[in-house]
Amino acid sequence: MMRSGELSLKQNRFNGTTVPSIACLHSKDDHVVTENYEIVCKRCGVVLGTDNLQEVTNESTLNLFHEIEPGTQPVKAEFTKRTHEPKSDVSPFSNACDKLGLPRYCYLEAWNTYSRLRHSTTYSKAEIASFALFTASKRYSIPKSEKEIQDAIRMAFKVKRIPTMLKVFSRIKLTAQSLGISYSMDEKKSECYYLNLYLSREQQNLEPKVDFDLVRKKARTLFDAMSGTNEAKARKAVQIALGRCGGGLF
Repeated sequence: MMRSGELSLKQNRFNGTTVPSIACLHSKDDHVVTENYEIVCKRCGVVLGTDNLQEVTNESTLNLFHEIEPGTQPVKAEFTKRTHEPKSDVSPFSNACDKLGLPRYCYLEAWNTYSRLRHSTTYSKAEIASFALFTASKRYSIPKSEKEIQDAIRMAFKVKRIPTMLKVFSRIKLTAQSLGISYSMDEKKSECYYLNLYLSREQQNLEPKVDFDLVRKKARTLFDAMSGTNEAKARKAVQIALGRCGGGLF
């Protein structure tokens, strides 16, 4: 029987990553990864090796916490800060991004906005996160409503109440402008955002018999014929398209 201090001749696979291992008689289920990415047996305390999974994982699968926390590979994006942010900030913001299912390019821009505002304002973390996530989602036409963003932030930052987006914007926009943070988007992107938002809401409730692709095509065609703001035009276009395709009205 090998002692726990002897180096095992075999490789120990952990989470799909092969790492040199110190022999341990306990089950792989008892292995945990520390904040320093050391693989440790929680029963006997033996350090089995290092988990390099974060360093070799495809960038698109890494979440915000993995990309910017100390100990990980630096993010290869020009707009991402190379500074170490407090873990207390990174973790909840990352959780909010995960809850919303935001793509990498969106959450990195949102984090950049959040980080710059955190160092320049006295507003709450939740308010700044609301602003950052909402503006990044709109910029990339990702259909996330104000309620979805607020729910994600309430859960991640463990707060009960968040001001409406209108109030958040009125408080933060001047500071954002002074820092050179762009939070507006062109008309074309605004059209896509609101169409995607209302189509996404209705897709979840459509009956199987309704052809969603047809609804989407009709809504995009009808959009230009509507009057009002881009949000009002998108809402009316989707409403009419649903009626014409047998999906009913909301």
